[in-house]
Amino acid sequence: MDVKGQMFKDSCPSAAYDRHLRHEAESQRALDLQEALETFEVQKTEVIPARTIGLLHSVDDKLSYQSGRFISTGAYKGVNVIRQFKPYDRQTSDAYPGVEFETTAVAFDIYDKQDSLLDKNRESHRSGYMVLFRLGFAGEKFDGDTIGIGENARYGALVEDGCLRPLRLDTTKIKRHTEYSPSCLVSVVMLDDNDPGYSEVLDEVDRFLDQCGPKESE
Repeated sequence: MDVKGQMFKDSCPSAAYDRHLRHEAESQRALDLQEALETFEVQKTEVIPARTIGLLHSVDDKLSYQSGRFISTGAYKGVNVIRQFKPYDRQTSDAYPGVEFETTAVAFDIYDKQDSLLDKNRESHRSGYMVLFRLGFAGEKFDGDTIGIGENARYGALVEDGCLRPLRLDTTKIKRHTEYSPSCLVSVVMLDDNDPGYSEVLDEVDRFLDQCGPKESE
């Protein structure tokens, strides 16, 4: 299409330009987040508790079905590793007097299911991360049992190959067969840009990048 012609002018190039700018910003945010998850100060914790393993298997099943990805669980990796970053964004709420809330980013490695199916003997290579933003109180310590998958750790995103996809984890109560079995199933809801949670996840990513990274003075 001739950019000097009438056809170009009548085809709303400003809308295409705006989409281009939005795409560039979203791609850069995804690349920045993936780099941050690989370079920011982090504490890695192996998850052994059966209750959390059950919840993560539930997430794993949904990711596998919906996107051909799995997290480091069970039959694939044997053990889960939580990447726990330093807390940030402390705030108070009039609805909960006397409590200072803080957010912590936690992340899990994700892998391409197809790679493992093609060669079960080959070591899987991480394709990206699932990051969740966990709400807790200031100074709270948590582990695999108390992370709150689908509760306090409910919103987050999948990030890989310059693509960031916001998500929400919904829970459904189920009957427990043993004291170690999960009391709920977790569903993975991929958010579209019309969902209010979509932009809030992007805002949270920006807060994490801004507040948890190394400072210039360091």
